[in-house]
Order: sequence, then C-alpha cells, then structure tokens
Amino acid sequence: MSDPGFTPATDAQIALALAQADGALAAAGHYLDPADRAASDAEIPAAMRGEQSFDDAVAAGLARITGKDPA
Repeated sequence: MSDPGFTPATDAQIALALAQADGALAAAGHYLDPADRAASDAEIPAAMRGEQSFDDAVAAGLARITGKDPA
C-alpha cells in the first residue's frame, strides 16, 4: 500500500467486516450467488490488508451487487 500511515487489518477485523457486510446485504434483502460471494470474500480481505486497492474492491463489489460494470 502506498499510504505510509496504512495499518493492515487483523484477521479478527476482517471477519467482523465480512459479517457486517453480510448483515447489511441481508437487511436489504440481497444475497450474493456463491461465485460472487467467493470473489467478495477474497477482495475485501485483500483490500483490508493493503494487497489490493480499496477503491477497486468496493467498485467490484458494487458491480456484483448491482449487476453493472464498474467502468
């Protein structure tokens, strides 16, 4: 990650974030199909560890939820 102040998330923080995302989607009555869920479960932790751009992970996740290309 290029931000010198970035602190990678712990596994516990990542697990909490994934659980919160599940709760938000469920509250909205939306559930991801297994392939999209697997992709999201890989991208979110990668972004939280600084291995992937957070903006890219969010854009990809929103594209999966809305069915629209992030471009």
